[in-house]
Amino acid sequence: MSFDDIPKETLEVISLNPDRFGFNIIYTMAAKFRDGKTEEAHKTIVEYASNEKLTVDQALEIASGTPQKSAKTAQEKLVVESTVKDGTAKFAQLRSVDKTLRIEFSSEDSSEDMRKELTLEIELLIREFVRKKSVK
Repeated sequence: MSFDDIPKETLEVISLNPDRFGFNIIYTMAAKFRDGKTEEAHKTIVEYASNEKLTVDQALEIASGTPQKSAKTAQEKLVVESTVKDGTAKFAQLRSVDKTLRIEFSSEDSSEDMRKELTLEIELLIREFVRKKSVK
């Protein structure tokens, strides 16, 4: 992958939103630029950067011109966000989109221990939920 394939103005959009852009979308968009699909690739990057509800898969579908597989658009997806604070400092950010729950810790110091403990707790909660649901 070469960032040389991506125009400067597009790289500026990416640099303003570094947490949004992972390897998959950058690699795919670099290939689009190499293939001469500059306008489509740039529009996709700008749209993805400005629309937090748009997923990587949806952005890649837009760039490829294929119809979206999901009947829901990015705006229709249920998004729930919550911030957990320790006093006034942000400790963790929780984000739920449809069937996905993401937990992002503010520091790596707390993330390792918490991740292990939360994995066990979440597994127990899910098992209990399934058990209660099957009893009804």
